[in-house]
Amino acid sequence: MKIIKHMLALLLIAAIASCTQSSKQQVKEDTGLIKGLSGLDSAEVIFYKDPYGDSLRYTRFFTFTTLKDSSTLKTIKAALADSNYIIKAGQPDCRSEGKIILHLSVEVYKTVYFSTKCDTCCYLYVINEGRFAKFSLPMGVRSVLENAKLLAKEPIADSTQ
Repeated sequence: MKIIKHMLALLLIAAIASCTQSSKQQVKEDTGLIKGLSGLDSAEVIFYKDPYGDSLRYTRFFTFTTLKDSSTLKTIKAALADSNYIIKAGQPDCRSEGKIILHLSVEVYKTVYFSTKCDTCCYLYVINEGRFAKFSLPMGVRSVLENAKLLAKEPIADSTQ
């Protein structure tokens, strides 16, 4: 009987320790500028067809794809958890090539704009409290965007309406 009590006590301690470790991980992911990224479950990536063309219409035509792979989402979350970002009051120096729409469950959570033109303009940015927060564009996210662009399709009009 004494052995069973000791085994139950050890099991209880192990269970409590494992719960504590996972909550520490969640806090670590939620300490950056964008809170709640730990719950991110999918993202849509929109690529403008002519991002450097007509300034009034460049966002009108696009292709898109959905990302659900956990390692891909982890790469995006890591870039946005970076504490090395720059807050700017005015618009970015160059146009975005597209945007990543982050989802928590089925809800739109945050929109992240990007440019992969790294010879002149290479960034991720979000709008936070009316100002632009600019993050560097890590190679991992560039790779995610390059692969996503290969999978992106044009939207199909709904002919039932």
